[in-house]
Amino acid sequence: MQTTIRSVRSSRYSYTQHLQHQSSKTSNPLKMSKKTVLMTGFGDFATVKGNLSWLGVDSMDQDHIERTYDIIFYKKKIEVSYKAVDSGIPKLLAELQPDLIINCGLHETSPGFRLETQANKRYYKIHDNEGLCPPNNVHSTDGPDTIKTDMDVVKLCELFNATPKVAGLTAAVSNDAGLFVCEYIYYATLAHRRGAKALFVHVPGKGFTKEQIAIGLERILEICLKMM
Repeated sequence: MQTTIRSVRSSRYSYTQHLQHQSSKTSNPLKMSKKTVLMTGFGDFATVKGNLSWLGVDSMDQDHIERTYDIIFYKKKIEVSYKAVDSGIPKLLAELQPDLIINCGLHETSPGFRLETQANKRYYKIHDNEGLCPPNNVHSTDGPDTIKTDMDVVKLCELFNATPKVAGLTAAVSNDAGLFVCEYIYYATLAHRRGAKALFVHVPGKGFTKEQIAIGLERILEICLKMM
């Protein structure tokens, strides 16, 4: 099966240049401060056409973000498929070696952002776009029953809500990532992150434009970088 992870990285910064940057982080101490950030969002699924988790990530201004925060910034679209996560995420994290990973997914009924604290290994009973569930409803990645992020999600929400960038768009702590592909990718990311910081953000399904979601996600990114 061909990989279903698609890069929207601009052509001005090639993958070869990225590898050179990764090498230079160990060979040149002056470049060690430049962090690599990966943000992902999901494509369409079931009744959802135009998934705001991806549309929001895709609307983030890459050039502005790289200049403002002095980072290397990657955006990836992920298909709503357990197999796509299994085949793509470990390889992607190994290749990019990001310092921060923010996975995004859609929560159709949430009034604002939901910042997830943990991901579970078992009980994946919801069928993906291919009509499949993981074998025995268990994640394919070896690991404990639950993996928690080491990001301070409570503080992150407090800081986000203290300085809102979009009227009415707030952030709340969540301990239930939904036991679907959203939680599945979060578990894979937490298990394969190689020391990186990781967070999952559920975006609201209505009430905000993709541009507003992008503004909110940039604020979350900014806070995460300051907390690292």
